[in-house]
Amino acid sequence: MRSSARVLLFNPPILDFSAFDLWIRPLNLLRLAGHLEKAGIAVALLDCLDRFHPAMPEVKKSHRFASYGCGHYYSEEVAKPDILRFVPRRFKRYGMTLERVRRELERYPPPDMIILSCMMTYWYLGAVESARLFREMFPSVPLVLVGVYPILCPEHSRKCVPVDFVHSEASAVKLLKFIEEHLGISIGLQDTYVSPSYHLLTSTSALPILTASGCPFSCEYCASAALSSGFQSFSHETIVEEIKRAVRDFGTTDFVLYDDAFLIDKSRHAVPILENIVRCSLPVRFHSPNALHASEIDRETAILLKKAGFVTIRLGLEFDDSERLNSTGGKVTAAEFVHAVSWLKEAGFAASEIGAYVFVGYPGQTPEEAARACLFAHRQGILVKQTQYAPTPQSAIWERGFPDFRFDPGEDPLLQNCTLMPWRSDTFPASVYFRLRERINRWNALAQRGCRCDE
Repeated sequence: MRSSARVLLFNPPILDFSAFDLWIRPLNLLRLAGHLEKAGIAVALLDCLDRFHPAMPEVKKSHRFASYGCGHYYSEEVAKPDILRFVPRRFKRYGMTLERVRRELERYPPPDMIILSCMMTYWYLGAVESARLFREMFPSVPLVLVGVYPILCPEHSRKCVPVDFVHSEASAVKLLKFIEEHLGISIGLQDTYVSPSYHLLTSTSALPILTASGCPFSCEYCASAALSSGFQSFSHETIVEEIKRAVRDFGTTDFVLYDDAFLIDKSRHAVPILENIVRCSLPVRFHSPNALHASEIDRETAILLKKAGFVTIRLGLEFDDSERLNSTGGKVTAAEFVHAVSWLKEAGFAASEIGAYVFVGYPGQTPEEAARACLFAHRQGILVKQTQYAPTPQSAIWERGFPDFRFDPGEDPLLQNCTLMPWRSDTFPASVYFRLRERINRWNALAQRGCRCDE
């Protein structure tokens, strides 16, 4: 076995109609780096979405979440793919420019392997252009594709991205075996929690953290089951030590929960984590962009979330119709949602800190149904976070098809983009959608002032 090797982890730019850094960090690459570094492999990371990287062009626009680690990406307009010509919006590359990517790669020692990630199925163009660049600059270096895209679209990724190995499984076993065989280094699959290699990031003031992998629910719009090997909670003692270590070593002030189900089985998982954080009096803030389960929030839990330092609470509502809620996942009822918001407000959370995700453009959903659900969320005195539905391969609803769509999202992953929602169906035309969006913006402005509309 070899004693050392160099691996380059690469997170490509985004090619899309829009993109915003809402705590987008390559956590899976950081966790993989933790495995590799334990085996003595020298790991480098080039994250083209790292807004704090010295090679990233400056962006002067500000955002109200800037102090929490969020912000606007540098972008430049690029040619719109022919299949998306019908969308009346400009297509852009977000993140580091290709010229700067090339210059950064020239600074690295030649790697023994390159691992390329792709987060979203409809972001695959960034992976394609990056793979071509690697083939030009490092023609003999083994190139691996990982991420959500190759897992959900394995055939498409093998056909379109010029790499040596496409990792299309949730389990890391085959990926680590491929790395071992090509580098001649024994890695081994760690069953225990492996710390993400946060030190590879250029900014560590805001860090992602995963306290459990997978989700016990089987919501029809989600492909979580395909993306994880079951639901597994990590040791709450280990998680708290990870947080304390980041505060001590990196001065981290903000932690972003990447969990799909943080509050599930809370008495044995979330509650011990939160209580320990409170006891330690850590000067940190927490954010839950992936949504907490409202059905698990009672008075005690809401108080604990507040004491632990949560400042960004997102709740998964999706719909307000009980039949639709039951048929799509059954993870919350309207009554449970109302109670959760009430407990959060009683605990001291402001309207601007609480948001509800509500689907807009869900298959078979009428504009009236979507508007009613958004209004229901607004009337709880919180922010409405409208979620444009994105067709997701390997989800239950994907298997049923989309008869009201004007195109088949299975034809090309680019057609799975949530941004296409206003132009996707006669059931929910663009003119109606944009009117609803204006109403939501108006409702959110009222909510932030402590008011509610009288519709």
